[in-house]
Amino acid sequence: MKKTLKELSSLISGELSGDPKVTVSGISNISDAGAEDITFVLDPKFLRDAESSKAKVLILPKHLSTSTKPSIKVENPRIAMSIILELFQKSLKGLIGIHKSAVIGASGKKGKEIYVGAYAVIGDRVKIGNRVKILPTAVIGNDVTIGDDTIIHPHVSIYDNIIIGKKVILHSGVVIGCDGFGFVQDNGKRRKIPQVGTVIIEDEVEVQANSCIDRATMGKTIIKKGTKIDNLVQVAHNVILGENSILAAQSGIAGSATVGNNVIIAGQSGVTDHANIGDNSIILGRSGVTHNIPSDTIVSGFPAQEHKKNLHIEALIRILPSLFKRFEKIEKTNK
Repeated sequence: MKKTLKELSSLISGELSGDPKVTVSGISNISDAGAEDITFVLDPKFLRDAESSKAKVLILPKHLSTSTKPSIKVENPRIAMSIILELFQKSLKGLIGIHKSAVIGASGKKGKEIYVGAYAVIGDRVKIGNRVKILPTAVIGNDVTIGDDTIIHPHVSIYDNIIIGKKVILHSGVVIGCDGFGFVQDNGKRRKIPQVGTVIIEDEVEVQANSCIDRATMGKTIIKKGTKIDNLVQVAHNVILGENSILAAQSGIAGSATVGNNVIIAGQSGVTDHANIGDNSIILGRSGVTHNIPSDTIVSGFPAQEHKKNLHIEALIRILPSLFKRFEKIEKTNK
């Protein structure tokens, strides 16, 4: 694929500098860029490296300039990078049809231009929207609904009675709708509590590899619109996860917790059951949330608390050895 500087500038609403007819055929980082590539300067400290690279065209923040190469200046290079990467990405749009080895149950509904790959298994009464891509070896249970333009990668497992919205992406190894972890003590044994609820994944959610979202005991586990979930994340039964939130790798949310909109939960963090996390909050890495968190709050540590307070406590802990030595000296002096 070849694109002119003019086409790219128009696509990302940028300010063009150089011959608008210049073409590029690839996209790369600064160190690996070739003579036909476009590259991005995301930080001013990398401008000199970009100018001396083989890259043909640079995309820069508006406050920077270069005299060595054709360029496009934009307000936010990261957004521009996202748009152009999507343009050059190898798309699944051309995949249409149902492989002869796929197994599809009875009484379902199939939209237009769908793709079902080799050895995929689809249960009974499944509703598949338009342009859905179900890649090889994915398994979809009975009575599942899948919205338009959703992509289900290999080895995804979707249990019965699950609702998946539009433009959802489920990466390899994702499990949606397995039983919530519910047991009760009964005469010295663990009796299983049947998990009869469902999971609703709203539009434009992305769940990355090997993450699990449990079905509700009763009612619904809900992942709301636009939320992004990293690899190796656990979302337990009856959790409600708000819009446009982010869960980073190895984080976990225990049962019946409610997470607001635009929340960031960083890697290896945990949220206790029934906790309420307010909108726009940030839970920093390796934090353990054991209580409700108000909106617009940054927390860290275990148990998680307001970040500045936690930093102060951590600083005091680090000087404890020297304080103890001073205390010992004082004790010896007073004897």
